[in-house]
Amino acid sequence: MTTQQKTYVWAAGIIIIVALVWIGNNKQSEQGSIKIGTIYNLSGVGVNTGQNSRQGTDMAIEEINSRGGVLGKKLEAVHEDNVGDDTKSALAAINKFEQSGIAFVIGTNWTPSGLAIAPVACSKNMVVISPTLGVAEFNETCDSLFNLWPHDDLLSKKLGSMIVEQGHKQVAILGSLQEWERTQAEAVRMGVENMGGTVVSYQLPQADQSDFRSEALKIKSSNPEAVVMTNYAYEGNGAKQLREVGVTAPFFSVLVDSQVIKSSQGAMEGAIAGTSLSPTQEFSQKFQSKYQQLPDIGADTSYDSIMLIAEAIEQTKSTDPMIVKKYIGALKTYDGASGHLTFDGKGGVTKDPLVVIVKDGKTVPYDPTK
Repeated sequence: MTTQQKTYVWAAGIIIIVALVWIGNNKQSEQGSIKIGTIYNLSGVGVNTGQNSRQGTDMAIEEINSRGGVLGKKLEAVHEDNVGDDTKSALAAINKFEQSGIAFVIGTNWTPSGLAIAPVACSKNMVVISPTLGVAEFNETCDSLFNLWPHDDLLSKKLGSMIVEQGHKQVAILGSLQEWERTQAEAVRMGVENMGGTVVSYQLPQADQSDFRSEALKIKSSNPEAVVMTNYAYEGNGAKQLREVGVTAPFFSVLVDSQVIKSSQGAMEGAIAGTSLSPTQEFSQKFQSKYQQLPDIGADTSYDSIMLIAEAIEQTKSTDPMIVKKYIGALKTYDGASGHLTFDGKGGVTKDPLVVIVKDGKTVPYDPTK
């Protein structure tokens, strides 16, 4: 065999090897899963929301995979713990997803971490849907970020107006300097003042503060006719300490869940709150059957986030995040486990809110005539 013939044989062998590797990799890609990353508060402050979000996510993926997956591929969740809404862990998670090629992410649960990861996700063209964040600054950062929880400040403003309409003219507010909690406090104050009421005490302690005795005493001395709490992270402590110093005014809250009610040790009994948690009866029954508990904040919207990404991939027949985000961004409405959502054209949604009251340690629809 001549040198030239040996060269041809060598080259042909290389081509065959490359082809076999390409075929193998292509086959593996076809059989692989579509990974979706999550960044939830799975420990520390906010764990109730994080755990409900994970459960809703896992339920949706299980249902989708049981009927064949999406485009013939299974969905796979890669969960990362955003410990107590720590921004560093959230940034570590989003960077980890980007480096491993995960383009679809559900999270974060709370505002500080969401605002921290937003620029990173936008720069990498990652599609991120928050199930519970609820501030416009997040989803309006760029067109690949979405919010399936309505912006809470709209509801908070209505709550402030409702309090004055009920005859409570002198209102105290206990919030914090955390971004979301401060925004809600400001919205409540606006609602109160727009209806001619007066905010007699406006307390915004540090974001991680859990001892509110000083603020509680200031509120007591203002003789309020109603107290509104927007410090969701430690709201149970706030309510408990307000009652301990002798505040007897009725309580209102911009948001409440089972963990807040439990940690208040009975102080939240009778509190009235606004909420966007209104899962369908079908979803609630399925969730309770699977997890032996009713869905709380994060469960239905995380479920819908997975279903929405799956629908976008299925309808566009693509896992390209640029194509998927255009599909989601073009939606006008969406009917899912969390009810009827109307998209605002900027990645956010609106829906009819609920007003609930805490009775016997649980939230039930509020009827002002009773």
